[in-house]
Order: sequence, then C-alpha cells, then structure tokens
Amino acid sequence: MRLLLKSLTPEERRVEFPIEINKIKPYLGGREDLELVGPFAGEAWVYKMNATVHLKGVIRGTVKATCGRCLDMFEADVAIRFNQTLRPPESKEAGEEEDLTTGFHDGYAIQVDDIVAAQIGLKIPQVFLCDDECLGLCPSCGKNLNEGPCECSPQAK
Repeated sequence: MRLLLKSLTPEERRVEFPIEINKIKPYLGGREDLELVGPFAGEAWVYKMNATVHLKGVIRGTVKATCGRCLDMFEADVAIRFNQTLRPPESKEAGEEEDLTTGFHDGYAIQVDDIVAAQIGLKIPQVFLCDDECLGLCPSCGKNLNEGPCECSPQAK
C-alpha cells in the first residue's frame, strides 16, 4: 500500500491493508522453523506533522512454527505492534542510519507494506512454544514428553 505524503494531514487516519507473504519472506532470514500460512493484514493509524510521518499499528497473521521444546509443528496466530516515524530525506544527518522506530521517506510517498514487512522480520519471536506448559523432549531418548513419560531411568534424564 502506497500513501502519498500530500494526502496526509495532522489528523490521524486509520488504514487497513493486506501484506503479501512474499514481501515478508526476505525479512525472515531463511528461517526453516517458520512458515507463513497467512493471510497477513495490517491496521495502522497515520498522520503527518510538518514533513514527518508517524505510523503506528498492528500486523496480524498466522504462522506454522516448530515448537522450541518438543519440535512439533503447530499453527499460531501472531500480532506484531509497530510504531514508526519517517522523516524527510533532508533531515538525515551524515552517517545516520534507519532503526527500528525511525526511518526516512522519499519526500513523495511511503510504501506501508514494505515498512511493516521489515517490522515483522525484526519483531517476530525467535522461538515459538506449542504451549507454555510444553514438556519438551527427553534428553536421553528424545521422546516427546507431552505424549507421556518415557522409559528412561530418572538418573538418565
């Protein structure tokens, strides 16, 4: 979704937009423990003060993830909040880089889905758990302890 800067005002405006999964994938760094099953959608509030654009909102979607304890695959809904300030290019100081909350626009428009795709890559959890009470795998025999106790002796665990 592209927003023209001239269409933005100091009054906060709500926008909704879909996010294509193939726009998000490059920001995930080739993670093999995570599959985006979508759909992903964003909801944001945007306004402009002088030449600075403020964008805040939430991205929601569904992923298929590998549990960090038992290694089972499961689906999980994710909601990632973001808050981004985009300044005009002439305000950039020598050597200044974009970061998690501050970036720069081109003076003409902002590409909202690119901004939030990067936010997903930065803020999506590194480890997913199928359940907070997941027992994981037996360190000796590798049995999934969520399916019941294993035959290992207590000393082997």
